[in-house]
Amino acid sequence: MQKKDIFRKIVLFVSIFLILFSFLEIKARTMFRSRTDLSDKHLFFEEQRQNLEVLVLGPSLIDKGINPQYFDMPAFNLGYSGQDFYIDYEVLNLYKDKMPKLKWLVLDLSIAGIVNDSSVTDAVIWKDFFWKLHIPPRNKNIIDILLNTSVFFRDHYLFIDYFIEKEHASPNPIINSFYVPDPPPNDSYLLKSGFRFTCTIRSEEDLKDHAKKAIEHMETLKKKDKIVKENIDYFDKILAIAYKKGWNVIIVTTPKIKYYLDYIDVESKNEFNAIVEGFLKKYPNVIYKDFRNDPQFIQEDFLNAFHLNYRGAAKITRSINEIIKSNPI
Repeated sequence: MQKKDIFRKIVLFVSIFLILFSFLEIKARTMFRSRTDLSDKHLFFEEQRQNLEVLVLGPSLIDKGINPQYFDMPAFNLGYSGQDFYIDYEVLNLYKDKMPKLKWLVLDLSIAGIVNDSSVTDAVIWKDFFWKLHIPPRNKNIIDILLNTSVFFRDHYLFIDYFIEKEHASPNPIINSFYVPDPPPNDSYLLKSGFRFTCTIRSEEDLKDHAKKAIEHMETLKKKDKIVKENIDYFDKILAIAYKKGWNVIIVTTPKIKYYLDYIDVESKNEFNAIVEGFLKKYPNVIYKDFRNDPQFIQEDFLNAFHLNYRGAAKITRSINEIIKSNPI
């Protein structure tokens, strides 16, 4: 009899916990995003991949920074926020034999990219890469994946903060809406070409502040030597795939606002230049274009210190298109 009572109490406790957690989870999903638009982007890609001649890969710099409509041949932007070289490699490995007409691969390579680690980005992003594309998250285990599938678990600190001091959190006003962070959702539009259209133009003061914070964040990542080495290896694997497939590659370093470039130390610049030179010597099918100090880009072309808005995206894509036209296959 005593064992039955203990069992009932356990069942009652577990039931109360599950009901409470379910209530909090449902509430959290009305406040915060439960998914990204990653599956939408890859659905657009699947509809077009058979005819693509240009594929663009990279992080948010590419996602927002290259507009395929300005290429003279069928192109798609498969970049995404939080997408590091590890994910670039896994995505390309997934699709490399499914693009029969592909001729050009456009890749982003930057100092920030070399230290980029998708495992420290927003969990909703790397979670979706796992569930949608079956790409295991970097430096995460199955427990991390399962826990971060819960919106309440992932955003519990924001959830609690919202109810204690509401001005510190901004709940999503539209149930089940989704967006990639950095600009607000009403200024970020995913187009069928894979390009994320953004039209924000920030003040000079905002750009300076963002540049400083971005460099501070990058400096913390630079200390992870293992990640840097892995990233260089993954980028090399991407180039190896392109060389084996007979694709030409354009590596671009996208424009940055002047204040951002001023914060980068000479040693980091020299190390980056040496990495680029190494790739160019190893792979004869690779072209490199550095847009960092290109005078055609002005303050109004930037979303923030290192992301282009739609104006800047049009400029850089036209320039890349000219490179392709000057190097016919």
